[in-house]
Amino acid sequence: GIINLRGKVIPVISLRKKFSLMDTENDSHTRVMAMAEAVEQEYITGVVNRSERLLILLDLDHIIP
Repeated sequence: GIINLRGKVIPVISLRKKFSLMDTENDSHTRVMAMAEAVEQEYITGVVNRSERLLILLDLDHIIP
């Protein structure tokens, strides 16, 4: 789908669908992560599937100098 974020139309993808995880209903715990640009691999430490949640581990030393 798409959303309007600060006047810009940006695409939205479901990481659950992308990684073939079980679909769930949106609720108060649902989050949307907007990324202005693609994240370079050097900023990502890893990806973890924990309790049916996909977590992207960021390398804070690269992000916050």
